Amino acid sequence: MQSPRRINDPANSIAVLVAIVLSVLLLLGQALFIVPAGKVAVVTTLGKVSGGSRLPGLNLKVPFIQSVYPFDVRTQVKPEEFATLTKDLQVIEATATIGKKLKNGREVLLSDGTIISAGHVIIATGARARSLPGIVPDGTAILTYREAMVPQDMPKSLIIVGSGAIGAEFASFYNDMGVEVTLIEALDRILPVEDAEVSAFVAKSFEKRGMKIMTKVKLQSVVAGPDGVTATLAGGDKELKAERMILAVGITGNVEDLGVDGTAVKIDRGHIVTDGFGATDEPGIYAIGDVTGPPWLAHKA
Repeated sequence: MQSPRRINDPANSIAVLVAIVLSVLLLLGQALFIVPAGKVAVVTTLGKVSGGSRLPGLNLKVPFIQSVYPFDVRTQVKPEEFATLTKDLQVIEATATIGKKLKNGREVLLSDGTIISAGHVIIATGARARSLPGIVPDGTAILTYREAMVPQDMPKSLIIVGSGAIGAEFASFYNDMGVEVTLIEALDRILPVEDAEVSAFVAKSFEKRGMKIMTKVKLQSVVAGPDGVTATLAGGDKELKAERMILAVGITGNVEDLGVDGTAVKIDRGHIVTDGFGATDEPGIYAIGDVTGPPWLAHKA
């Protein structure tokens, strides 16, 4: 394995550091970034964060960062560069909303009554799992992708609702772990946004591995009990039972209470609309990560 490439250009170092900080906080899913000239202030709406790892140079603990996304910022920049780059990085724990437009920027209102301003505002509030009407994830029997990524143990049986990229990946993983998997999809094939040939190939592979695939199926209700989950299919004539269920029906952006009402920022189907540079239609306001449109992939964020 090659050792990490040393970055000598200070401009590249700044870009890497900011990208890493943004990526870490995007994992946490709740952050507003205020970018004045020459400095970066990170406003996180997490409140007090307990457990996890402390990032060197930042007064912020990141829960589960070692187990979910292990890295060391110091492998990317020299120690003296890191100390220089982080000395002006301010981390504020508060909720924040975008305030009035200024001559050279924008106000941001913090929950403690403080008002800060910046020439540019970057919204990076992330996204959360989308749920279905009448089905409420409880994190124990009915899971979203967040709980499914870090299971405390493996269930004997599992129903996965939704067969897009997330649902198909979980189906493959849990099947490899010896779990009895049933994958259900409302449309006529799994991986419905992929080419039909790809869908057919994956479906054949999944079935060969012992997974049960049900297409053109819609849920009528889901009941979680001490013995697991019971899903009643539309029409009420068939039930599915499993120890747990994963809802994998997409994500929706955290766009509520940002203070963008009355601005030119557009929200389409739960996500902020941006151009190829992350700019919204409101000058000085940008958005990055899962709060924006697809693809919702780490390298895009």
